[in-house]
Amino acid sequence: MFAKRGLTTEDMVVLSGVHSIGETQCTQIEDRLYKYSKAQPRDPSLDPTYADELAGKCLAPDTLPAEQALFTMVDFDPTTPLDLNNQYYVNLMRGRGLLQSDQVLITDPQTGAIVYRMAASSETWSKNFFKA
Repeated sequence: MFAKRGLTTEDMVVLSGVHSIGETQCTQIEDRLYKYSKAQPRDPSLDPTYADELAGKCLAPDTLPAEQALFTMVDFDPTTPLDLNNQYYVNLMRGRGLLQSDQVLITDPQTGAIVYRMAASSETWSKNFFKA
């Protein structure tokens, strides 16, 4: 999808940094917290402390009315949720990427190197973000 618009892999990783602000519904992360696999209900790529914090906000789906689960929200960035900055990448390095699609950026050799570069310098990230 990004390539069709003339964007590179680096552009995709840089633009993903927009997840340093905003929030999402708990329904978007409940599989990572409660239904990751039969052998392991919680996604092992999540920092355990962060996973516990999320589970405290996003209760197990079978314990809530469906409409309540739809309206329970969590911040993309638990550290600086109101600031557009490179904290998103630092969070990924610490296993604190809210969405699984974000967290996998750190595990791929090609995108992982970009994550490390963006985490190291807010100036580098800002420059690349506005360019992309």
